[in-house]
Amino acid sequence: MSRAALLARSVTLLASVTCGSASPQDVDGRVAHIRALYASVQTRVAQAVEDAASGSPSGFYSTDLIVNSHNGAWRAVGTYSRKTRYWFTDQPGFARREGRPESSVLVKVEISETAAARTTRKELLFDEGRLVFAFIRGGDSGGDEQRFYFDKGKAFRYLEGSTPAAIPEDRAAALGREASSLQTSFLATF
Repeated sequence: MSRAALLARSVTLLASVTCGSASPQDVDGRVAHIRALYASVQTRVAQAVEDAASGSPSGFYSTDLIVNSHNGAWRAVGTYSRKTRYWFTDQPGFARREGRPESSVLVKVEISETAAARTTRKELLFDEGRLVFAFIRGGDSGGDEQRFYFDKGKAFRYLEGSTPAAIPEDRAAALGREASSLQTSFLATF
């Protein structure tokens, strides 16, 4: 191996070790940024709901997709319904014209699912088309709340209730796939 190649490999290894071992302050900073984004989105959601009630446009939109809206009993499940609400800032085509991904307009997805006696509630938060946060209550987690924090497609923090815990990588990966699927279904509505 040449000296230049060895030096380049050493620099790459050093950079990956340095960047891969995020300090607690860095993790706290990313979590604080995501929490601020979530609070901002919640404020916009509340304003959009209020504006809709008064007949004023807000510039923040939602689309609902409802499965089994009349709660017909499904085989081997019983009562089943699923409501998915997409919150977005603009039509995806306008983002494309601005050189941004169409998915960048999707800000939040809220899912409420009832299967028999079990209810699951999920919220997925996006920042410029990237999943940054997922909240789950009910379903497989029972009544517990789960919070996943993501950066660049990978979970970096996980809470069960308010207690930090080891990240369940399979669940985090499944949430990433679900987020991608939800973005695709959202874009199909246009």
